[in-house]
Parts: sequence; C-alpha cells; structure tokens
Amino acid sequence: MFKNISKFLYPAVFPPKTDLGLLLLRFAGLMPLFLKHGIEKIVNFGYMSHNFPDPVGLGVFPTFIIAFISDVICSWLVMLGIATRWIALFMLCNLFVGWSLRHHFMFWVRANWHGEMMTVYMAVLLALVFLGPGKYSIDGIIQKQFDMAGKLKCFVAPVICAIVSIVGGQLLSARSTGLYLNESAIGKQMLYGLLLGVVVAAILWPRRASASRKTASHS
Repeated sequence: MFKNISKFLYPAVFPPKTDLGLLLLRFAGLMPLFLKHGIEKIVNFGYMSHNFPDPVGLGVFPTFIIAFISDVICSWLVMLGIATRWIALFMLCNLFVGWSLRHHFMFWVRANWHGEMMTVYMAVLLALVFLGPGKYSIDGIIQKQFDMAGKLKCFVAPVICAIVSIVGGQLLSARSTGLYLNESAIGKQMLYGLLLGVVVAAILWPRRASASRKTASHS
C-alpha cells in the first residue's frame, strides 16, 4: 500500500526538477517586484529621490538609492542568478526594514497597499537564501565550469565592505552632526571599506581548492 502511495506521490514519468523549480521561483517571484516597484522608481526617479520615506534616519536620498538598487538592479541579479544568496539576503533585509518600520507589519489590504505581496517577496527571497539559485543560473555555470564560486565571493567582498562603510559613515555623520559626508570624506570611507574588504577576502579565500582537486583526481 505504502509503495503504491509513494509511486503516486513521486511518479517516475514526472520526476522532481529542483533546478527548474528554482529558476521559475526566481523569475516568477521577482519579475513582478521589478515591474511594479523597479520601473516605478526608474520613471519617477526625480520625484521619489526627494520624497522617499526614511524610516531608519539614513536620509531621504540614501534610503531611496538603497531601495532603487534593491528593486531595480538586485532583482535582475537574482533572476539571472548572480551572487544569488548574498543579493537575496540584501533584498530580504531591505524589504523587512520597509515592512516593519514603514508599514508596521501590515498584512491585510489597506487603501491601495497589499501587505501580503510583501510577505510573498520576502518568502521567495528567504527560500533562495537557503536553497541557492540552482544550476540554471550564472552562479551554477561558474561553479560547474570554472570552480570559481568561492573566489568570486572574495572579489565581491571589497565592494560590499566599501558600500557598508559609506552608508555607515553617512548614517553616523547624519546622527552626530546633522550633515552628510562630502566627496572627500566619502572617498576616505570607500578606501577604508576596500581595505577591510581585501582583508576579508584574504581570510575567505578558498585555500583548500587545490587539495580537494588533487584528492578528486586520485580517487
């Protein structure tokens, strides 16, 4: 009996396609976000850059730029499967900040805002953080063909550290003096972030890659 149930649940003619499912999840989950919120920010860039909500106190324009990068650029990076888990984590944090501090965990429909869609986007991104993009992605191609996934993340580390350094410097400056950093100070913050990123990259560099390839060749 249980064998027949198992055959019904997992038919041989229709085996599970996890990688194909992850591909559909990436596009079906994030394309609506780009079409609604991403294009909206592109078309109304001038207005929204001066009138965007600032729930964290980072500043209207920096907050808008973070949201713009998340909805416009990062959505396509995740759909294409480029640094998917890191980018999905960034988008998840951005959405959670907006959902918690701006919309106060609103779920049911109120006015013209649909809280359930925000939770769907976050669920898709959380699933991608845990599962990864699958083999039908740029990450999958890199990992399969060049074995460079670990090294690619190390190259991304200085850029991420530089962005965090600039945003953190802007936030601290705005909180302490009420003013944003000038171009010279931003350049210094970027340099500090890049130097920190180089240190992080050196720590994370996959030193055991050659040893693992030798072991695989002997086996």
